[in-house]
Amino acid sequence: MLKQARGITITNFLGALHYFLTVFILAPYLAQFMSESEVGLVFSAAALLSFFGFIILPKVLKLVSLKRFAQILSIVQFAVLIALMQSPSTEVLVGLVVLLAALPALIGYTFDIFLEQATKSEGDTGNIRGFFITISNIALVISPLAIGYILGNGDAYIKIFALAAATLVPFMLLLSTLIKDVSHKETETLSLRGSLKCLLHSKDVILGAGAHFVMLLFFSWVAIYIPLYLHTELGIVWGDLGWVFSIMLLPYVFLEYPIGIMADRWFGEREIMMGGFAIMGLSMAMISFVTIPAITLFLISILVLTRVGGAMAEITTETYFFKHVDGNDLNSISLFRMLRPTGALIGPLIGSLGLVFLSLQSLFIVLGGLCLLGIPLAFFIKDTR
Repeated sequence: MLKQARGITITNFLGALHYFLTVFILAPYLAQFMSESEVGLVFSAAALLSFFGFIILPKVLKLVSLKRFAQILSIVQFAVLIALMQSPSTEVLVGLVVLLAALPALIGYTFDIFLEQATKSEGDTGNIRGFFITISNIALVISPLAIGYILGNGDAYIKIFALAAATLVPFMLLLSTLIKDVSHKETETLSLRGSLKCLLHSKDVILGAGAHFVMLLFFSWVAIYIPLYLHTELGIVWGDLGWVFSIMLLPYVFLEYPIGIMADRWFGEREIMMGGFAIMGLSMAMISFVTIPAITLFLISILVLTRVGGAMAEITTETYFFKHVDGNDLNSISLFRMLRPTGALIGPLIGSLGLVFLSLQSLFIVLGGLCLLGIPLAFFIKDTR
């Protein structure tokens, strides 16, 4: 693997660690100050902020380089975490959480560009991107263990904010030293109109992006409603949920890299993608049948299956898209990444609307059914093998 790609991957690991430390606790943290349906609206507000961030990116990148943009976002994120440690008022707290949840999507966009420019051959896309995602997912698995160990039977979320802030320090140092900047000439071509034109030029790209969007809806739901249901409603303590969530997330570490290689060399993406959405939707619906406020083999199995499906869908939708673009196609990459805040906006809105008519327990059946929409989208794409 290229030296530059390794540096990008190592740096991104620390950025991912700060994000995953907070993503699991934010919904239960907010639930201390508001209702469950209002929690979803806060996440939607964060996604809306990210969305507008992508829209103004063309103008921003004419003023600063992509690397400098990532550095500025990281500094702001660090300041937000420090501010949350000061126990602000509810109004200020909500604004800080909106920022905290919004900025990682924009930081992730910069790393997509860094990595895509470091990938010289499209035949290596699944390999390099699979390794990149796998290393990020190691941070994903470590984070719940740290949360469970630190919080134990309590809810001292300030400690988690402090740890997340600490991980941003080496991230910012490595960002400054290991990553080369993107030339200004390449970032000048970025535009929303150009992004739409590039994305809409191919039926397969549209279908692949649609499948990716369904997967992003799933990600928004599991990050909010699974911790909210298991911790806030069922009362399972973080000391238990920490190791369970780590086991639940292992498929991201062990499956995505080999699946990326298999998609490059043997199978293509379509069949794996369809299977991922089927597993994802059915297991998501099964969470509604978890009613015992304790860790059971049934609970662990269901949670692991949700991530098996998620891992299969994530790496195949990512690989399929990036096989159709190159490192200079900033327009398509930008709009593709705008799907993340769009999914994070619409997902919680669907959840909040569902909670008007359903209990949190019953909501998972509806959300699981919506995940199955990824199957027909994957079925009609033209496979790459």
